[in-house]
Amino acid sequence: MTKPKKKPVVGAVIQARLGSSRLPGKVLLPLAGKPVLAHVVERLRRCRRLDRIVVATSTAPEDARLLKLADELGVDSFAGSENDVLARFLGAADRFGLDIVVRICSDSPLLDWVFIDEMIERLAAGRADYSICDESLRHGCEGFETVTAAALRRVAALTDDAVNHEHVTWYIRRHPDEFRIWHHPVPREMRGPYRMSMDVAADYEFMRRIYEALYRPGNPIDLRAALRWLKRHPEVMAHNAHVRQKPAEDATRRMLFILGGGIATGRRKARLAAVTAQLAENHHVVLTLAAPAPLAALADFGARGYRLLELPAKFRLTRAVVSELAERCRARLLVYDEALPVGENLVAWLAGQGITALPLATRIDRLAKLARAAAQK
Repeated sequence: MTKPKKKPVVGAVIQARLGSSRLPGKVLLPLAGKPVLAHVVERLRRCRRLDRIVVATSTAPEDARLLKLADELGVDSFAGSENDVLARFLGAADRFGLDIVVRICSDSPLLDWVFIDEMIERLAAGRADYSICDESLRHGCEGFETVTAAALRRVAALTDDAVNHEHVTWYIRRHPDEFRIWHHPVPREMRGPYRMSMDVAADYEFMRRIYEALYRPGNPIDLRAALRWLKRHPEVMAHNAHVRQKPAEDATRRMLFILGGGIATGRRKARLAAVTAQLAENHHVVLTLAAPAPLAALADFGARGYRLLELPAKFRLTRAVVSELAERCRARLLVYDEALPVGENLVAWLAGQGITALPLATRIDRLAKLARAAAQK
């Protein structure tokens, strides 16, 4: 007598941490009065084929808040490697006995539970190792993919490359001859130039507007309804239409701005706002702004996800101060406020330390090019 096939255990593993470089703490940002992560969990509870929901975060002390929130939301949690995300996922799969993993991006609060169930069905039937929505088109179905735990173990055995371990399914997608991949079809009405993940402040404002208009407590927004609403509201689509997705293989680009007093008013602030927005949203640069106390005048920059460092009210721009700031934010590119007394000798000395210093008036395309080059060193 043939033994009945064991039903695979399926778990949604939510990849989450608070140390996001471009929009720190984004999974705790409020949407319609609840953290982003709570909305993600609420949506996953609509899936019929999930056996477990697991918040997979890191062992970094700051991420303990996510373990606490998972407990409050009534879902499982797992803390693993901060940088080896593949190992974190395998650890969660082993801990909870998962055969199929639904990888969930915690910054995608409009993921589609209907497609998730359909992808699970495909893998549960043994007809694919991995599934994602059709990547040849632009559409609104972002933030989820399904993969067998066995396929993830194969990836771990085949490669120790850091990119492949940071981006869990990157190796699978780059080696379609080694894995059975199913691209879930996306109907025409869900196609379009949508950007449904939250990486920068413009993405958060976009999502906030959708939730403000459509969310009702206990009734998660249907993705199809949201996409129809967006077609009627192009002004909301415009909030993040200019944002460019950071390629997985790109190294993190970092830049330090050292600012003088009074930067938060007038033309200097307008220039700073324009430069930082373009660098963060179009060129994937992680920004740190160092300015004299009080920092309250730069609160709107902090709200955009830029790190703020407070300097003494009457600081002196010495070699020691500048090099210590650059070391703290791991930046090899420094932009200084022209109101500060930055002399040629200091610029030359910094160059000798491998740090390029340029004035705020420098063209944005040049700053972006230098940031890209510095990240590759």
